[in-house]
Amino acid sequence: MAKVTIEPVTRIEGHARITIDKDDADNILGAHLEVLELRGFEKLVEGMEVDKMPLVTARICGVCPVAHHIVSSKTLDTCYQIEPPPGARIYRHMLLLGHYIHSHALSLFALCGPDIFMGVEAPPEQRSIVYMSKDAPDLARKALRLRTVGQLITETLGGRGIHPVTSVAGGVAKSLTTEEKNKILTWINEAEGLTKELAEAIRPALRNLEEKSPKYKLDIYSVAHVDKDGNWDIYGDHLTVMDANGKKVVDFTADRYMDYFEERTFNDSYMKNVTLKLNNSSNNTFWVGPLSRLNNAASMGSERADNERESLFSRFGNPVNSPIALHEARFIEIIAALEKLKTLLSDPILEESTGKGISAWRHEIKNKPGAGIGSIEAPRGVLIHHYDVDEEAKVKSANLIVATQNNYLAIDDTLGQAAQVYLASSDKQLLNGIEHALRLFDPCLACATHRLGDMPLEILVNQNGKRIRQIRT
Repeated sequence: MAKVTIEPVTRIEGHARITIDKDDADNILGAHLEVLELRGFEKLVEGMEVDKMPLVTARICGVCPVAHHIVSSKTLDTCYQIEPPPGARIYRHMLLLGHYIHSHALSLFALCGPDIFMGVEAPPEQRSIVYMSKDAPDLARKALRLRTVGQLITETLGGRGIHPVTSVAGGVAKSLTTEEKNKILTWINEAEGLTKELAEAIRPALRNLEEKSPKYKLDIYSVAHVDKDGNWDIYGDHLTVMDANGKKVVDFTADRYMDYFEERTFNDSYMKNVTLKLNNSSNNTFWVGPLSRLNNAASMGSERADNERESLFSRFGNPVNSPIALHEARFIEIIAALEKLKTLLSDPILEESTGKGISAWRHEIKNKPGAGIGSIEAPRGVLIHHYDVDEEAKVKSANLIVATQNNYLAIDDTLGQAAQVYLASSDKQLLNGIEHALRLFDPCLACATHRLGDMPLEILVNQNGKRIRQIRT
């Protein structure tokens, strides 16, 4: 038996090593992502005043601060048993949508763009956003502007671009001014134009990537939030599970997540993995994220996004079981997010709240907190916060289940499929292929482990207990 290790991995959020086991005939026995940084954030917040959690958890990651900020506020809602006013729910939803535009554009063009537009076979020095900016300056400029628009919307709604401050227990701490609403609408219109222009470049690039990439396939469950009508919903509380054939298996609310999710640990990784408890088994692998949301939703709530999704289904089948399609799913969600933002921005409930100031969003605390559970769809997938709180309103314990944990086993499966394809290749091609397979999931190891340290990647290959190959960036 041989073991291949890739360390460190690049253009991901965090520090990891990939180990590949093979037999003497070069058959892949398994591949495993080893996350090497300490998971310590849940311990750090013990004893903290629970009201501070939306601000503190936003510091877990500089890429995902909005997702943690909002889900933490939702968790406080359940702690205090208070229902945010409808306008506050709309405000939070819009903040999350702005985050989607920023995060998906960052992933699609800066982190994965070199794979998409330069090709996985391109030399590493050409597979970067810097090279893209030189080779295709107009494409890079538009892509980065789209990301900027998402960040501008986030900053306007969140009070800060990186670590938002506006979402609080029971609602939000500000309302939108008319000037801010007009700015956001202008940015939405600009971004919609950018997506139409970028589509002309990204469609052929994605088709080319589909043709040249290995035919990865995951016959596993999809888990995602949907609204009461079964449509795309990134803010709500209702989760649904679909099998690999497109059949809905079960649905449940976030407060019942422990009935369906089981967290486990690996001896060689600081990141927990999560399995699905179904059919008298707790070993069911699932995935979350853009494709799960597209698979599980009856509609995206946008005619243009639905048309794009139907095109995806026509090529990959419905549901889509190929991780290669994750790139395109993110682009479709940017389109849907822009349309949803425009709809929410014109909602009369939000209009009634404009100009009424902070007092319109405040709620009196009715009860001492005991426990709270909140969930949303972060850009990378299902995100759950669970706090147990003492009589002094301080955190006794916290459990944070992030998308990359939910995707852990799906990632390992895909890495194994990639290893089988690229193992006989050169070190450079093996590294390129394995890294791209990992980046398909846009993993955020900072969120998954609340890491301390650097972000390199290494690949190791061992055979019969002896290391025969090592690749390091």
